[in-house]
Amino acid sequence: MYDTGKLVYNAINHIRVYEAKETTGLNNVGEESEILSTSLSNAFSQSFYTNTFQWSEEVWDFSDMTTGPRIK
Repeated sequence: MYDTGKLVYNAINHIRVYEAKETTGLNNVGEESEILSTSLSNAFSQSFYTNTFQWSEEVWDFSDMTTGPRIK
């Protein structure tokens, strides 16, 4: 679901959106949203999801972070 530069596939209705700071390009984030920055390496780390978003290991599979977390 990840674009090469965007960490949220469809961000139109999101309030806080993370973008990889190493990338460039346009986004489709609405004016009411806040765009936050993170590194690509952080975006593909389990701690980014468990600490930033409070995602649970009971719900999410973090075993292959080369493609990002997957729902169990």
